[in-house]
Amino acid sequence: TIGRNPQHDFTSFDNIASAMLIIFQVMIQEDWTTLMYFIWDAYTIWTWPYFILLNGLGPMFAIQLFIVVVANKYQQVKAAQDAHDNAAVEL
Repeated sequence: TIGRNPQHDFTSFDNIASAMLIIFQVMIQEDWTTLMYFIWDAYTIWTWPYFILLNGLGPMFAIQLFIVVVANKYQQVKAAQDAHDNAAVEL
């Protein structure tokens, strides 16, 4: 049986904002076990695979996303620098 949302309806997946907050909190590993236990009590114990996978794969995905953004920006700056250097050589 499904119970009420934990923490006075603050912890829920009923809307995108609260779901994103829960996902972010689990990914940064800040008190994620408390959230997992709240969800267990409200829904079912079989939510643990979701939290374990999100805890394991989420930070790796975030780090890869960060690295791609930094590498892309580096490539743009390098191309602009090369274009500037080539323009200076032609003078």
